[in-house]
Amino acid sequence: MPLYDQGQVGICYAYSAIQLLDHWRETKQHTFGKTFAGKKYSYKKMGVSSPVYAALLTRIVQEKGNPHQNQTNLDAGNINLALKMIKKMGMCREDVIQKAIDQYAGKNSIDQGEFTELVHLLFLNFPTNPDQLRKMSDKQIKEKLFYGKFNYVGRKIGDDGNIAKIFRTIGANLRNGNLTNFMHYLFKDCLDEKNIYKLSKNIPDPKNIMIRKDNVESMKKHLRTLLNRRDAQPVGVGYCSEFLKNKRYVGTKPHGQPSYAGQMVTRDPKTCGGHASIIIGQKKIGGRCHYLIRNTWGKDCSKYDWKCETIGKGEGMGIWVEEDALFKNLMSMTYLYPGIEKPIQCTVEMKGMKKDTFRMEYPDTVSNKRQDIKIFQNRNDLIIKAENNKVKVSFGSFNKGFFGVDGGKVNLDKGSIEKMSIDFPPPRTRAGNIENFKLRCKKL
Repeated sequence: MPLYDQGQVGICYAYSAIQLLDHWRETKQHTFGKTFAGKKYSYKKMGVSSPVYAALLTRIVQEKGNPHQNQTNLDAGNINLALKMIKKMGMCREDVIQKAIDQYAGKNSIDQGEFTELVHLLFLNFPTNPDQLRKMSDKQIKEKLFYGKFNYVGRKIGDDGNIAKIFRTIGANLRNGNLTNFMHYLFKDCLDEKNIYKLSKNIPDPKNIMIRKDNVESMKKHLRTLLNRRDAQPVGVGYCSEFLKNKRYVGTKPHGQPSYAGQMVTRDPKTCGGHASIIIGQKKIGGRCHYLIRNTWGKDCSKYDWKCETIGKGEGMGIWVEEDALFKNLMSMTYLYPGIEKPIQCTVEMKGMKKDTFRMEYPDTVSNKRQDIKIFQNRNDLIIKAENNKVKVSFGSFNKGFFGVDGGKVNLDKGSIEKMSIDFPPPRTRAGNIENFKLRCKKL
């Protein structure tokens, strides 16, 4: 994955979402199969996803739900919502996004990050009087808007692009401050199905967990478990970024109202620096657990109060932060996971025995679930394991001298199968045969 720099635009949530998406499809694309929703698709490699388009999709749904949503910028959002919108609408192809941007930059194109920063600044700084904007010549626009208020990005597009063309397109939306309408117009080709990465709709539903006072310790364990998986995926986090620059900073506290159930919120919004990133690794440093945060502030590591992990010629690929310090500033975790997202209830039947029912509360935590099944009487030798989107059943216990047998696998992919049923051949153990074993499971 490229190392991103979001510039002055607050779409960290979109950058985090597309990194979760891109890592998922690059590592899991071979498991999608040649068909999806009854249609055939090729295995053609997908390009890098667009944070600009992810932010636009997020803003669309936010504005539908809130008519007072600020339409003049793309700032503020969350990873979970961005991923849900990508799954619903699909990710626009990289070349289609870039082609739309290139029309404004003449022969020397700018990248998506630079473009987003430019548009963001335009909508924040446009003249409040529409007549004033209409009367401005190209030269005045260039001098007052691009050179006068903008950084090198504005000057670059001002020098290389067609100012008149830019403002003919952006003018109407710029005057009424509607950034979303402008983005819709700019990326209108993304509405064509052939310009959407179809497989981007085939990601699992994102799992979003809010950090609360009473689940901090269990969430530490859960995060370690997710990152320890053989097929581990990055985990998106929402947190106070100030602690990246000051490792002693404590940014969160439990919400005071009982209805929030101790959910962690910011102590001081002015200093917190609400931010989103992804975690891509973990290790022990000095005997304490540390997580590798991959941020979107560019390659420079000098701004951090933590040890940087570097690649190449000193370019930072992440920051190692201590677990307790992170959780003193953490508000949410979001990840894509192929397992069973809901509890399941199973019924076990065996010849000559009364059927028994048990429940697996968290089958997505990738751990052995040794069930004390009554039909096995005093033997505790049935193991249920949820891993890699499959349920595995094993009989027997090595330390009791029994022979362990893999009872079978059932695919619960993407929640498309609400119930499962397995009939096993009788596994043979030193205690004899287990006859006509049946397992019936369903999501709750």
